[in-house]
Amino acid sequence: MDIHHAMIIRNTLPDRLYGTLTQARDLEVWMGAPTLARPEVGSTIEFQFDQGQRILKMEVTRLEVGEVVEWRVIQPVWPIDEVNQIITWTLIPYEGSTLVDFRMNGWPQDDDVYASVSYKWASFMMRLKLYMGDTRELATFLPTDLQ
Repeated sequence: MDIHHAMIIRNTLPDRLYGTLTQARDLEVWMGAPTLARPEVGSTIEFQFDQGQRILKMEVTRLEVGEVVEWRVIQPVWPIDEVNQIITWTLIPYEGSTLVDFRMNGWPQDDDVYASVSYKWASFMMRLKLYMGDTRELATFLPTDLQ
């Protein structure tokens, strides 16, 4: 079973977005956690949530500049018995913008943990979108005098 989210980030080309998915300083901002990362296949990414009390570790398994970023979860922060999850970010050019296709496979069942992690990744994606300067969805929540 997969978690699957897709969104368009306006006025951001895939090469620029690729850098934001591979550089520690960018990951740290939109993931909201201190981050250790190198843009190299075989390296480990470490996100330190809750002042380092919860650490998410992933191995970088695939990098195709401007097209694909893939991670394998090696230490989750969610309760799961068997870790066999791959996260794939596919970046597709779309009218001067980028369609981001996010997939996280390896979920054994549709349960509360699956739903919670899916929601969290959707939140991270919205933060990524805002970090890249695409605030169109945010504007729909604001009163018109603040837009």
